[in-house]
Amino acid sequence: MDLSKAERVVWSAWKLRHGQVPGPRRREYRKHAAEVVGAIRRLEVRQDINADTDQVFEEMARLLVKITERYAQGRTLALLDPKDLKDVVPAVNREWMRLIILGVVMIGAAIAAGLSELSAAGSTQIVAVVGAVTWMLLYRDRLAPGDVLDVMRGQTRK
Repeated sequence: MDLSKAERVVWSAWKLRHGQVPGPRRREYRKHAAEVVGAIRRLEVRQDINADTDQVFEEMARLLVKITERYAQGRTLALLDPKDLKDVVPAVNREWMRLIILGVVMIGAAIAAGLSELSAAGSTQIVAVVGAVTWMLLYRDRLAPGDVLDVMRGQTRK
């Protein structure tokens, strides 16, 4: 079972629930989110290791229900109990790497298009297509095909 969507929700739960959070408090939220995601990933790995997948799925369901209940209660710094986080390796959020890669590719495409002998309209089209393809490659697990078309048209259905 893929829990990447649950991980994304946990990474952003405190931001959605509390909005602007002062610096020192933000570190606490990020640290707790990393530990909770680490616990989720540990269970996700166990489904490939343990022979008794029923037990793993039951633990996974229990863990996800607890996270959901605590989030609904507004307890974003206590999504899981300390015993649930015992011996958990905190996960690392590497979203910033995707953004840097996207930025570098877009700048490279813009420079290459500018140095080419294409017209301004052609250069713009090339940069847009390279950007869209790079974005789809980096965020393929998060995008529906309709969303990509909406972005290219500059529209939204939401």
